[in-house]
Amino acid sequence: DLLRIWQRELTWMVELFSRTFHGPLAKVLSAFPQEDLPDHLKGLGASRGDFMDAATDGIIRDMLNSIAGFLELDRLLINMVIALRRRLLPGTEDEMISLEERVRKADCYMLDTLTHGDAMFLAPLIGGKAKNLVYLLTGGLPVPPGVVFSADLNARYEEYTGSRAFDKAMRDAVRALEERTGNAYGCRGEGQKKPLFLSVRSGSYISMPGILSSVLYCGMNDLTLKTFLESEGDAWLAWDSFRRFIEDYGTVVFGLEIDFFKEIAEKVSKQKGEFRRDWITSADMEEIVRRYRTALQDRGLCIPDDVFMQLKECVRAVYGSWYAEKARQFRQAMGISEYWGTSVTLMEMVYGNAKGSGASVFFTRRPDTFEREIHGDTMEEVTGVDLVSGRYVSRPLSKKQLQNGKSLEETDPALFELHNKTAARIEDEMGGLPQEVEITYTKDAKGNKTLRVLQTRRMESHRGFTKGFADICRIPAKVIGHGTGVHGGALSGIVTFATSLEQIEKLKELRGMPVILLRNTASTDDASLMTGIDGIITAAGGVASHASLLAQKFGLTAVVGCPDMEVKLNEKGENYALIGRHMTTEGMAISMDGSTGLIYSGVCAQSE
Repeated sequence: DLLRIWQRELTWMVELFSRTFHGPLAKVLSAFPQEDLPDHLKGLGASRGDFMDAATDGIIRDMLNSIAGFLELDRLLINMVIALRRRLLPGTEDEMISLEERVRKADCYMLDTLTHGDAMFLAPLIGGKAKNLVYLLTGGLPVPPGVVFSADLNARYEEYTGSRAFDKAMRDAVRALEERTGNAYGCRGEGQKKPLFLSVRSGSYISMPGILSSVLYCGMNDLTLKTFLESEGDAWLAWDSFRRFIEDYGTVVFGLEIDFFKEIAEKVSKQKGEFRRDWITSADMEEIVRRYRTALQDRGLCIPDDVFMQLKECVRAVYGSWYAEKARQFRQAMGISEYWGTSVTLMEMVYGNAKGSGASVFFTRRPDTFEREIHGDTMEEVTGVDLVSGRYVSRPLSKKQLQNGKSLEETDPALFELHNKTAARIEDEMGGLPQEVEITYTKDAKGNKTLRVLQTRRMESHRGFTKGFADICRIPAKVIGHGTGVHGGALSGIVTFATSLEQIEKLKELRGMPVILLRNTASTDDASLMTGIDGIITAAGGVASHASLLAQKFGLTAVVGCPDMEVKLNEKGENYALIGRHMTTEGMAISMDGSTGLIYSGVCAQSE
């Protein structure tokens, strides 16, 4: 895994190098007299349609070849990976050298007590998210107080979370968070202190976006709800937060499907997918919570009133998500070892779902050009989980993004500029590397907006330059839908609504064409399908949704947030999709463009 990481680092360097120099080189070549070109470039044929790409790629390769030791290191890593793969036998993984004796210092670590060097050294134990947050904290960026339990406890998490040692570590961690926030976890007779709620998040050293579990608003019970109502004076916020906690606890700890809660909520709210103040009243939220609790009781399930018991069960469940089936399938598809485990981070909950607040998930560079410019999604009165889930119709950050509706740049220029400044500071603290960022913003008593950074990770880039469709295919008559293109270029293929890799492989074998998966919302359960498909289209979601990130991870062509599309069931229980007025069924041919976000009927020819 480490050798593969180093290989990816080299790949990323090459891709960033290519993105940086491809455009400027093409401009120089277009103005360069053909007769003065070097002989090896003349041999490519300046009259050829692909001459510019071929010539610039050739020059970039020459530049990379001139870097001393670069190619040799690449070859060394390849040979080492091949050699180790031949020697590694099934079942020998537990004989690998443990990190414990070399670097382990404690069961858990307060993020604000770690130095930059500590974070680098402890990264396999605290995970990539926590490591990066420490970098930001040491640089003075606003990060909520947090404590992280080590990943090397994951292999024995059931035994550990049932021990006295864990009870003491957990209570000490909570006490430290109370001191830093000035709030009280569980409101244990602390006078007028506000309640402290915690997010319980996973964080592996190996990136597994959206695959592992998390729980928000841990610490919610009748007493803390009452104190929350009194301190915030916002009934909608209090009941919406309680709703979120019950949904997370029910799905993560009890193992229920989210549809169990969706059906209840939709009966009360008469709404599907989104829960907004202007659609659902606080009384509706209260009724949803009441019905949730009743439905759990009917199943013999009860969320503990004891907030420390809640926290213990949440930590145990987040550790356990490392061994969940979808996590195993993702690791198998990506060739990742089970050895790493996940850390568990407890962090002060920031109320992104409060009035005047919100969340944003964005890139610090434009994905298509890598220019320094924020590009992503934002939404008022939600958490970052809502954005990446793809269940909500988000607002684009920049007016340059080709999406429906007004951007944040247009509706709140001051908040947009705050995003811009924060993005620049984050990149600087992360060594100038482009980042994918999740933030929550809140409004203080004076109406000023402040940002808190919840996570950042390096933005992935991808080799190659996408192709488009021929002009004849781009006529309006062929276009049946328009979403947001997040990865890849022109792709024609056959539609599938499959839920298993076997179905996709049979379809590919039968038709001999690329396969395009259609979904209303991509679930993390779809991770196991990513190695079999070539493209994905979702009706909901934005550039930072699960569908988008998985597509980039697996090199798929992807269009998300397509309001023209809806996946439905017919009388026989079979899936079909309406894309505009075009009905699409399993096995039909469609085309998509991951750069423009356009969807076409039938097979389209690519431009030369």
